[in-house]
Amino acid sequence: CSVGLDNAVSVWHIDQGHRVHVLSGHNRRVQSVSSDLQGKVIATASWDCTVKIWNVTKGDRNCELLIGSPVNCVDFHPEGQLIVTGSWDATLKIWDIFHKQRKAVLRGHSTSVRDVAYSPSGRHIASASLDGDVKLWSATAGTQVGNIKGHSLPINKLTFSPSGKELVTVSDDHKVKVWSGNLGKPVQCIEGDYGAAMSVALDPDNDAIYVGYHSGDIRSFDVSTGWEIYSHKHHTASVRCIKYIGNGFVVAGSDDNTVS
Repeated sequence: CSVGLDNAVSVWHIDQGHRVHVLSGHNRRVQSVSSDLQGKVIATASWDCTVKIWNVTKGDRNCELLIGSPVNCVDFHPEGQLIVTGSWDATLKIWDIFHKQRKAVLRGHSTSVRDVAYSPSGRHIASASLDGDVKLWSATAGTQVGNIKGHSLPINKLTFSPSGKELVTVSDDHKVKVWSGNLGKPVQCIEGDYGAAMSVALDPDNDAIYVGYHSGDIRSFDVSTGWEIYSHKHHTASVRCIKYIGNGFVVAGSDDNTVS
């Protein structure tokens, strides 16, 4: 899936390279898209204060959730019934999309929540905020179990490794940081004269991190050593999102209106 400033969401066939659906309905910018593990259902989060749930096969909308504040981010629980959202009002909310009910509100951040992620086990949630804080939560109890202060500027994206043992954060402070997934202890810090880091994806097969930068560059690094493996300027504007799709390939979306 890809999103643009036209408030619509496009669903693409990766192998054939053509668009399958255009999902319309939001009336402000769509900030985040997440799918369940089967790729059959997606959630779209928007500044119009809603999250919409869609059937990917048919291109139909299943339901709409009223969040109450502009929404920056959304992520699916591994089992697919729950989602977590992060909003301008500094809260996380957990929703049951089958019953269309809010299950919990998680409070603790003092600024807008920029990104959220469930751990692969579904037991933990990580959230990142505008002030550079990262918090770890118990997904079942809804309580805070850890707090990471590792960035001096807003965090743009975070992601768990497939094993859940590592958590990676990227920030406007030009740093890419790897943390112990459950404990929040620093494992690796990657920094250089690369500019603001906007997006991140992990290649579990090669123990590598792919990072998209504001400059349009995409770089990959070895998780253990922090050494740079690959660098190329694929885009002429900021790389807002990047996703690992297997066999050493990533898909990236940019402010230059292209997907590579």
